Formats: sequence, C-alpha cells, structure tokens
Amino acid sequence: LFAAALGCGIFALPNHAFACFGSSCESLDPVVTGCDQDATTLASKPLLDSTPDGSRVVSVGGVVLFYSPACHSKWAKIESFAPGRNLASMEISNSTTELQSVGRMGRGAQTLYTKMTNGSLPVHACGDIFWLSLPQQSGSGCTANY
Repeated sequence: LFAAALGCGIFALPNHAFACFGSSCESLDPVVTGCDQDATTLASKPLLDSTPDGSRVVSVGGVVLFYSPACHSKWAKIESFAPGRNLASMEISNSTTELQSVGRMGRGAQTLYTKMTNGSLPVHACGDIFWLSLPQQSGSGCTANY
C-alpha cells in the first residue's frame, strides 16, 4: 500500500484501481474491470424443476444479483448444478436497460454472468436453465428489485 501524509493524518490508498465507476461501467465485464473483487450479494433466487417422475421439486441452479461498492455497479450470475442442463440464459434489467447473457455451460456446476449496469438504478436478475437436448425450460427464477 502507498501511504500519503495529508495535513493531520496518514491515509492508505488501495493497491489496485478499478476501471470504471457508475454509468461508465455500463456493459463492461465485472471480472475484467476488477469490480468483482469487492462484490456483495444483493439477492439470490434458486432455479427449481420437477424430477422426471414429477414426485418432487429440486434445485437445478440459482441466479444471484451482485453489487460492487468500489465500482458502484450491479451484475448477475447464474449457476447450474445439474448435469445435462447446460444451456442457460439470463438478464439483468430495469426500465431503461436490459443486459442479456446467453451461453452454453458445460456439464456439472458451471456459471454464466451478465455485463454490468449502473449501481444507482434499481434492477432485478432473471435466469433460465434449459435441457440441451430438449426445447423445454427446466429451471427459471427472478430476484426482487434492488
């Protein structure tokens, strides 16, 4: 850490700089910018599906809404827990912006995340997990607005 003497005290400056703040983070990658380094979870929602025989409901994944105080930005991540369900789509949206990520996830626990949006705007995150071999959705859910 670099310390700077300023009048009556010494202040420690962070050892890394973030690539954006607030509206300048729009549509940027949270990992590439370093905004994921101080991420906090605002909300999460399990993605549920019925077992093949319909006897019970199980979690096949989840969608999480994140906030970075240092970047003042928000983004979402989806995770799949079920082998064979490896196509996912998700969005983070508000009244003016919708950022979508669609991608193939490998078998097992895999993740997919959106680009960022301004942290001042109230947003919610939605996620869907699909069977790759069937044209049907197997898990879906949305967080509340934050």
